Amino acid sequence: MPQGNRYNVQAIMGNRVRYCVPSFYQRAYVWTLEKQWADLWEDIRRKAAELLLARDKEVADPSVRQKIANHFMGAFVVNAVTAYGFYPPRKDVIDGQQRLTTVQLLLHAFQHVAARRFGAGDQTVLELQTLTHNSNATDEHEFKVWPTEADQNLLLKLMSAESKEAVFAKLGIEPSKSGKFQKSTGLDGAYFYFHDEISDFLEKDEAGNPLDDQVSRRRAYALYEVIAQRMDLVMIELDDNDDPQVIFEALNGRGTPLLPSDLIKNHVFERLRPLCPDQNPMPLYKQYWSHFDTLDDEAEENEQGEPQKFWKVEVRQGRLTRPRIDLFLFHYLQYKDGQEVLISELFREFKEWWVGQPNGNLQAATGNLADIQDHSAIFQTFLTATGGDSVKDRLWHLRSIDTSTIYPVLLFLFAEAEKPSGKVGSTALPQLLADIESFLVRRQICGLTGKNYNNIFMKLLADLRKMEIVDATAIGRLLAAGDGPTNSFPKDDEFRRAWVSRAIYAPSLSTFINMLLAAINEHMRTDAQEQAKIKYDGLWVEHVMPQKWKQHWQLADPGGEHHKDPGSGIPVSNQQWRDRMVNTMGNLTLLTSKLNARISNGPYENADEDSDKRREYRKHAILRITHEISSKEGWDEAAIVRRAEDMFEHAVQIWRYPEA
Repeated sequence: MPQGNRYNVQAIMGNRVRYCVPSFYQRAYVWTLEKQWADLWEDIRRKAAELLLARDKEVADPSVRQKIANHFMGAFVVNAVTAYGFYPPRKDVIDGQQRLTTVQLLLHAFQHVAARRFGAGDQTVLELQTLTHNSNATDEHEFKVWPTEADQNLLLKLMSAESKEAVFAKLGIEPSKSGKFQKSTGLDGAYFYFHDEISDFLEKDEAGNPLDDQVSRRRAYALYEVIAQRMDLVMIELDDNDDPQVIFEALNGRGTPLLPSDLIKNHVFERLRPLCPDQNPMPLYKQYWSHFDTLDDEAEENEQGEPQKFWKVEVRQGRLTRPRIDLFLFHYLQYKDGQEVLISELFREFKEWWVGQPNGNLQAATGNLADIQDHSAIFQTFLTATGGDSVKDRLWHLRSIDTSTIYPVLLFLFAEAEKPSGKVGSTALPQLLADIESFLVRRQICGLTGKNYNNIFMKLLADLRKMEIVDATAIGRLLAAGDGPTNSFPKDDEFRRAWVSRAIYAPSLSTFINMLLAAINEHMRTDAQEQAKIKYDGLWVEHVMPQKWKQHWQLADPGGEHHKDPGSGIPVSNQQWRDRMVNTMGNLTLLTSKLNARISNGPYENADEDSDKRREYRKHAILRITHEISSKEGWDEAAIVRRAEDMFEHAVQIWRYPEA
């Protein structure tokens, strides 16, 4: 059974030791300012203040200092690994690396502040050095904590620097005039945060006034005592009979916020350990899995301008957001297994599927890992394609429709197209994608339910797998066979009625509508001089007649019933008809930027103002779909219907009904 004992930081870090975090056990460093650092520092600062007060009272009551309780940081789990020669003893961290790494960054920042304040030879500085660096050791063996591969390069730069200024230089950061650098995430963010907080604690009083050296040194001693001697962790050490992976799953797989992909990674590589030379699966991890955990050169930035790892970025899946790697593994598993999977059960379902795969030898296991890697590259294309050719255009369109149930089918199509003798020819791929897109667009425009899409596309995947050759018309034939409201492929007459008269606009569909308008605009651009590339995902969907039309768009006889509801045939009032028509395709267009509210909600033409809608639309020559509106002398329900009919002539060619 695992044995747990409580130790302070000095006991855990004071001897020569290395706490190594296998990349297949744990994710990269994820603690942040908002969720962990600020609370931890506040606990430390409060405990140091309590200790300073106790020292003042110690003369009168020697026991007052002993009455101060230690701060408990939690537990961590390690598995001892044999180390040979002069290398420090090594322990693999099965759980708790976030705590250990944070403590190291805290101690290192403290050492830099103390060295600047008291000199590099000060006893406090030297004692802190022994808690972060191993003596008589080089390279990564010098550091007490060695993180996952994704964080190793950054930690090396931080922990090998001898001052904050050296950290700035190693990271290529230009500090502000105050000498501070604020970042709320990452190893570097933690270092800079603790450095600044410790500096303020040692150099300023509560009012911001400078402290003299004596008071500063008293504070440093108190801070050292709190961090090194009064911060406790329970270290749980596994013995030879304990399975590290089972322990890991028991600690993290039942209710704590580890990603399913983290648990999958740990399970896969721990099960491969006995097959690997020296029982070390790290080379396999680096070759086939590490791309999921690393920051690439073209990383996206979050709202704070900080780079994000591509596969860790959260995207929407239904009503929830999930990291991209979880979504990939979810769709990959459905594609490979041919069965629906609950994303909430992803780890369990993947584990059961993996057991059934041929992993009995290293060659077979390597083949399975290579297959995951190859399909992840295909899936990344689905998430990043922005147009440019017949395939990328369709991928961008499909992503805008936001129907993720198609991804297992897409993985099959692209994987087969890449094989030298696959079932899908590369020339067939554009038409296959076009038929999926047409099916989804037509159903969305017609207001038909998507609740059966899981079944539709899993059946489609099964039918495609049965074919010897998937020709260009295969998907169109299969989807056109649907004959009910949950699976029908709307024909041209149904598509036309809905396109012209159905109120389609809703804020939740703005990305989809943007794509529809962009596709039509591209179809309208036939002149050679018009072929400059337009970045459509940055454009704004605009109502020509505004939704708030009553102030500037007069309506004669609002209560009169001159129109019938296209679906029910029941007469509707003129006001009801207008409220419907403002949200139909014929009244929607694209702008390069949002109009101010005065113009957007104003009339089509306004001679008393310096601008109006018609004049604004004339400025959009590159957007044919918008510029042509400005040629109309007026804008009303009849104009909306006429424009919708004109747009439909393009739509019916872009989103065709499958040929018989």
